[in-house]
Amino acid sequence: MPPSWNDIKHKALAFSRHWADAGHEDSQAKPFWIAFFEIFGITDKRVATFELNIKKHGGSQGFVDLFWPGMLLVEQKSRGKSLDAAFDQALAYFPGIAERDLPQILIVCDFARFRVHHLASGNTTEFGLADLHKHIRLFGFIAGYRAQDIQAQDPVNIRAAERMGRLHDALKASGYDGHPLQVLLVRLLFCMFADEHPASSSRLAGAAAASSKRAPASIQACDLVQAATLAPNVFSTGASERCLDGSWRLCGTLFPSTGAANALDDTPSRGFG
Repeated sequence: MPPSWNDIKHKALAFSRHWADAGHEDSQAKPFWIAFFEIFGITDKRVATFELNIKKHGGSQGFVDLFWPGMLLVEQKSRGKSLDAAFDQALAYFPGIAERDLPQILIVCDFARFRVHHLASGNTTEFGLADLHKHIRLFGFIAGYRAQDIQAQDPVNIRAAERMGRLHDALKASGYDGHPLQVLLVRLLFCMFADEHPASSSRLAGAAAASSKRAPASIQACDLVQAATLAPNVFSTGASERCLDGSWRLCGTLFPSTGAANALDDTPSRGFG
C-alpha cells in the first residue's frame, strides 16, 4: 500500500530543506535521486538504473543519469545549467532506447529547479525545489498512484441530461412512473450513445420505443425526447388517443400534427445539438 499523500508531502518538505544547497552533478546527483525516491516509500533499486549507457543520435555513446524503463528518464545538471540544453540532451537518447522501454515522463533538473514533461500529452510543469510539495502529485506514479485526467463536461451532454430530467418529470406527472419509467429512461440513455456502436443502434432504439407495427424500429433516442418535448399528449393514457398501452409500451405516431404546446423546452430543437 502506498504512503498517504500527507506523508509524502511531509517528506517532500524535508527533502527540499535537506537539499536546498545541493548543486554538483558529479558528487550529488545520485544521492539526490535516491533520497527523492524515498519520499514515496521505495528505493531506486526497485525501478531505476543510474548512468545507463545508451547510444545517442548520431552514434556516440551517452549516459542517462536515471532511467526507469517504460516510465521515466531523468537528466540531471549542476545548479544553474540550462534546462533547455538538458532537455535536448535527454531527447537525444531516445533513438537508442527500445520502443517498449520509451519513457512516459521526462524530468530535467539542476537541483534548484525541476521541469517535468509528459511525452503523451506534451504538458510541461516547471517549479523550484522549495515548491516540490506543491507539485508532488506529478510524481504519484512512483508510489503507484494513477493520475486522473478530469476534463470539462461536453455542453451537449449537459443539455441532454437536463432534457432527460425534464422528460422524467413530465412523464411522472402524467402518471407514467415507477419501474417502467426507469426502464424507458435507461434505454433512452443507451440510445444516446448508439452512434458509438452503430451495429447496436437499431436494436437499442427499437427496445427504447418497444415499437408496435406502426412505430419504426429505426427511431432514434433524440426523436423520443423530441416527441415528449413537442407533444406531451403523446404520452397521454386517454382512452381515445392513448399512446401507452397497458404494458406501458410506446405505440402509434410519435409526431402528431396537433401542434401541442411544448412542456419541456421553450425553444425545441432537433435532438440535442
